[in-house]
Amino acid sequence: MAEKKSSSKKVKCPRCGALGWIQVKRISGRYYYYCVHYEGKGKRRYCYLGPDIYEYASRTHAREGLVLRGLSDRERVIAYLDAIIMYLERNPLEPELAERLAEKLEQLAKGLREYARKERGKEAEEGAN
Repeated sequence: MAEKKSSSKKVKCPRCGALGWIQVKRISGRYYYYCVHYEGKGKRRYCYLGPDIYEYASRTHAREGLVLRGLSDRERVIAYLDAIIMYLERNPLEPELAERLAEKLEQLAKGLREYARKERGKEAEEGAN
């Protein structure tokens, strides 16, 4: 496994939203992520972001192909959706459940498009100022 590096630039903490730096600790051959917040006079606060992969929990979802990841993986939701799509393609649902799932996915798509539109508007306003 390749060595993981801590970040040298500030990032928004995925747990609390404050700015900090990502720190990676290797313990017993596994990598664990933390966001370090410096709070003055040498004080530090750590937000635990989890491991790369939750190995034990992922085993219970092996049939679905779902690999659970820690908060340090900002795009984990894409991997989750890809695994769910692949699972659904291999395992047909009852019609009622398929319809309920389709409604939820349409609701999600609508909300994501609305969010993206609002965020792009904010970025355009900030760029103009």
